[in-house]
Amino acid sequence: MAFTIFGQFIDHDIDLTFSQRSTDTQPAEAMDIEIPANDPFFKGQTKIGFTRSQFVEEPGRVRQQQNQITSWIDGSQIYGSDNDTICALR
Repeated sequence: MAFTIFGQFIDHDIDLTFSQRSTDTQPAEAMDIEIPANDPFFKGQTKIGFTRSQFVEEPGRVRQQQNQITSWIDGSQIYGSDNDTICALR
């Protein structure tokens, strides 16, 4: 369990992608997660709402998600990765 928690903590230090936002011409791409009827935790729920992350798509290539922070293990989930966040935390 401790390794799982530490892994999640480190994950928040090395990647951040923003969710898509709906526009006037195109809705955000929903990919809801279906919940099995017999799930003991999510009783009475049929799905978990989920919106795909923003992406970059180049002609002839597979679309890719852009990381909004550095991919370095640098404590950014504690200290921030941009000046606005750093100043807000101090």
